[in-house]
Amino acid sequence: MGKLNRRQQKTSKKIISNTVKAKSDKERSNDPLSDKRKYRISLKSVKDVRRLLSISLNELRRGEIKPDIARATFYGCTVLLNCFEADLLEDRVQALEEVVKYRTN
Repeated sequence: MGKLNRRQQKTSKKIISNTVKAKSDKERSNDPLSDKRKYRISLKSVKDVRRLLSISLNELRRGEIKPDIARATFYGCTVLLNCFEADLLEDRVQALEEVVKYRTN
C-alpha cells in the first residue's frame, strides 16, 4: 500500500477519532456517576431528598447503579433528612422561646 492522500488521511483521522470517542462513551455508560446531568438534583428540601431516594431506589431495582452507590446515596439522604429535622426543631424552639419571652414581659 502506498501513502494516503490528504482526503484519505482526514477520513482515517475521523474514523479513529470516532472510534476512540465511541469507546470512551461506552466506558462512561458503564460508570453510574458519569452522566452528570442525571445527578444534578438540588437537595434543598425534604421533597428533593425524597425524590432522590425514589430515583435511586428505582435505579437500584433496574440494576442501573451498584448497591454500594445506592447505599452511599441512602446514607447521605439520611444525614440530610436529620439535618433538615434539626433545623426545623431549632426554628420551632426559637419561636417558642420568643412566645415565652413575650408572655413573661
